[in-house]
Amino acid sequence: MAQELNNIYSIRVFCKKKISDPKEWLNDFFEDRVFFDENPGIIQKEHKLEVHYEDGKSPISISLHMVGDAYFDKEVSEIKYILSISRDSKGKQQVSELINGVVNLILLRMNRNEFESDDDDVWEFLDVLEAYLASEFEGFIHTDDEVFYDEKLRKIYKL
Repeated sequence: MAQELNNIYSIRVFCKKKISDPKEWLNDFFEDRVFFDENPGIIQKEHKLEVHYEDGKSPISISLHMVGDAYFDKEVSEIKYILSISRDSKGKQQVSELINGVVNLILLRMNRNEFESDDDDVWEFLDVLEAYLASEFEGFIHTDDEVFYDEKLRKIYKL
């Protein structure tokens, strides 16, 4: 299913703890949790995983990026630059300290326009997944809305 770029929404979970096998932790994550009417299908495609959660909807794409990877380095550099020109605040200081210790990031991409509402089951799934990743791998969350969250989904800072 073709996705228009303007419909794509990304969530990045920056992590201090090294992650080796995304499919392993994703299977562990789904083992004791139910979010959808049917178990989602997890398909490996090149360097990403796709979570197929409902027929007729685009999958959620999950990819792992590490230090030295072009995407990882670009994201970290952009955040550091924006923070360097932002006004000082407690949140800015916290994000600055957090970004310095990260070694990888997990990129979640989805077609946001396919979610029926903010109450959609997929949002609950994404919230729990983000919190799990940030907690399990000592990280924090950054969304396309330019908001940073901690492992408990508490807002830390907005650019």
